[in-house]
Amino acid sequence: MGVVLAVAAIAIAQSWNRWLDPIIDTGRDLYIPEQMRGGVTIYRDIVYYYPPLTPYLLALITAITGSSIAAYAGIGMTIAVLTAAALYFGGRVTGGRTTAFSAALLFAACSIAGRSTWGTNYLFPYSHAATLGTLFFAAFVAFLCDFLFGRRAVGSLVVALAFALAASWTKAEYAVFTAIVIAMNFGHGMMFGLESCYFPELFGPRVRYSGASFGFQVSAAIGGGFAPIIATAMAGYFGGTTGVSIMMIVLALITLAAALAARETRGGSLTE
Repeated sequence: MGVVLAVAAIAIAQSWNRWLDPIIDTGRDLYIPEQMRGGVTIYRDIVYYYPPLTPYLLALITAITGSSIAAYAGIGMTIAVLTAAALYFGGRVTGGRTTAFSAALLFAACSIAGRSTWGTNYLFPYSHAATLGTLFFAAFVAFLCDFLFGRRAVGSLVVALAFALAASWTKAEYAVFTAIVIAMNFGHGMMFGLESCYFPELFGPRVRYSGASFGFQVSAAIGGGFAPIIATAMAGYFGGTTGVSIMMIVLALITLAAALAARETRGGSLTE
């Protein structure tokens, strides 16, 4: 951790006085929370382009620290340290100390205070929504990895989902990232977990491996090959995504019909 802090200090030193202008470039995050503390409502009284968590959180913090430049620099550094810690924790769970150290070191070297300051400086970022979103999303992934590969405690899953919700309320992009991660880890995992057991049981022991593999690979090739062509044609015919939605509904109904028509394998012999 000492090496990571030293690298972060070097990054700050080499970029000193070459950061974004706190008034011209990052002034939005300076004056909006202050006005909100005075009774102004975002979206109604003032234009704000992101979800509401960041300005409310900054308004709460600056009510204690004040709205000075030094206070915002401290907020930015705190966010950077917590993000590095989240990356280290996630890396430690999934890949060990070397992976954790590499992730935190790369973040400290490239993202805390880079000379190319657009979006790479945590002291005066262009958007605190981006840096807070990164922190919440990194924490979400770290605790999700702890649930999946580490302690497997339900508490880790609860904390992960809380951070996922927080990330989704900072920038819309993180809502999309969160939805993808959750869908891939839970929906995708649950589907393939069942298929890997169910498909081989549909075939006898002499052709079990060939039958499951042939059916899975051929269907994937046909579906993956023709689906984009059909989706493009449907989108062009309907003039939007309605055609693609219809195609997905039809495919889901075919899948449901196939599942209902397949035989029950529970209680059957696996050796005959």
